[in-house]
Amino acid sequence: MKRRMILAFVVAPLVAPAAVWLTFLINALITAQFSELGKVFLALPGVLALGAPVAWAVTVVGGVPLYLLLRRAGYLRLIPLMACGALLGALLFRIVYQSPLELVVCALGGAGAGFVFWYIGIRTPNHIAAAA
Repeated sequence: MKRRMILAFVVAPLVAPAAVWLTFLINALITAQFSELGKVFLALPGVLALGAPVAWAVTVVGGVPLYLLLRRAGYLRLIPLMACGALLGALLFRIVYQSPLELVVCALGGAGAGFVFWYIGIRTPNHIAAAA
């Protein structure tokens, strides 16, 4: 496996817990709870510490098989990867959360993880494409 692909499998899942944290931040800003901003920023390490193992587990259980399926079918492109990420995020939502906002956050976090995975592991960087 290429180094970029391994990096993609490690880094991309971290987008999902970061999306959850970003939701906390946006909620504090929208509701003008500026006194809560310090707590939101202090919560980032905890959100990542709790969310990263869950995100990596979802990647191993669902992401790797979907990656192999897409690779075999020849669909390792941005949109299918984002759609699979959103699907995995929505499935995680069904297991863990209840509110519709959390469904959107989980699906967007998964789609974001799909984008980051594509960007790191699949996309051909411009300097490599130009040399070919």
